[in-house]
Order: sequence, then C-alpha cells, then structure tokens
Amino acid sequence: MKIIFLDIDGVVNTIFWDEEKQKFRFSNPMDNKVSNTTAVNILTGICRETNAKIVISSSWRKITDVSECLYNSGLPRDIEIIGKTGSRNDGCRGKEITDWLKDNENLGIENYVVIDDEVNNITPYHLGKVIQTDSDSGLTAKSGFRVINILKGY
Repeated sequence: MKIIFLDIDGVVNTIFWDEEKQKFRFSNPMDNKVSNTTAVNILTGICRETNAKIVISSSWRKITDVSECLYNSGLPRDIEIIGKTGSRNDGCRGKEITDWLKDNENLGIENYVVIDDEVNNITPYHLGKVIQTDSDSGLTAKSGFRVINILKGY
C-alpha cells in the first residue's frame, strides 16, 4: 500500500479572489470544499497512477470532515481517504506522521510521501519523503511528478 500524507492549506487550498466578498481569501473548513481544483485533479492523477491512498495530516482534520471537502472539490469518491494523523501535545507534524505509520504497520505500507507547504517539523523525521509545495500555487504538475517518483521508489 502507498500512502499520501496530505496537508490542505497551501497544497489543495490556495488563496483566491472571492467576488462576493470582494477580497482575496482561502477557503475555510466551513466552506465544505477547497479552492484549488487543479491541485485536486493533480492529486487524483497521482492516486490513479500509483494506487495511493490518502491520510489527512492537515490541521483541518481537527475541525471538519476533510474527506467531504475533498470529494466536494472534485476528488473522485473511489480515491480512498483511509484516515488522519493523530494529535500530539508538541504539535510536531513529523512525529504525528511517524506515530500513524507505527500504529498502522499492519496495513503493509510499502511507500509513502508527505505533501505540505510547511515542512520544517516534518523533513527531519521523513528525509526523502517530503514534497514541499508553494503555498500560493499549491500542488502543481511538477511537484506531482516528484510525488509519483517517490511513491514508485525512483
């Protein structure tokens, strides 16, 4: 099994112009969707090509059903979102991912990748497994190819 640990803001949720509110903003969990449907389409392609499943590592996991936000934004429902990382008192996302991997060793995980725009507390724990996105553009085709290469072991 291949796993994508997915952040939301700066990956599939990027700043956009809200015509109604006349300002730039991010979607928020109460919108029940994310803003960057191009990034969601790239994520779909990654999952299709690698047969990867998604684990939510975003702080959004604490306040909403992120699965529905992604499905409402165009992620096909046959792409599996199999869980979310837990929370630690120290808030270290890298350690939260490590904990999830240890707690789910029985799944037969053959490879994984972490996609996030803020990687300082992730990279030291997951060297060679982290793709950092630009928070303005999110997941791009270029970063998508890098994700695929990691999941395929290249």
